[in-house]
Amino acid sequence: MNTIKFISKLTDYQLKDDRNSVIQSPFIEPSLTNINFENKTFLIEFVMSIINAEDQKVRISEGSGRMHFNSQNIETIVNFNGNEMEVEQALMSGWAYNIAEVLSWGKPSFQNVFDYVNVTANGLVFKDGPGKQLAIDLILNTVMIEGEPLGMHFELEII
Repeated sequence: MNTIKFISKLTDYQLKDDRNSVIQSPFIEPSLTNINFENKTFLIEFVMSIINAEDQKVRISEGSGRMHFNSQNIETIVNFNGNEMEVEQALMSGWAYNIAEVLSWGKPSFQNVFDYVNVTANGLVFKDGPGKQLAIDLILNTVMIEGEPLGMHFELEII
């Protein structure tokens, strides 16, 4: 299984700090996970980092985001044959995943999120299957980094 990280689409990335700092080749990794089975919550923290001149990873505090899962399941809504439908129902009805047909992004519940990802000692891993691209696109479109969706400036790299 391969772990994930998100790499900058451009070499230079301008932070939205008070100095409009520019950093080189930032990347974002899911670095912290907190699973609470009693409360049925799962938190993933996404952290921006760079590699400095001494070849050390340096965390960029402005560039972090979170995704929190709990007992609430908010369905992703898609357009299937001209009808609005929950994504799971559409997939079971023969719909082939197409991001262009996503009308609104949801968020799986604590129970459902583990249908899409595994947490390993090496990091977060997407499970293979029909929902893999959906899970990737969900993160790219709903995790906010400096007020913008992660996928606006970063793309997935499986390592």
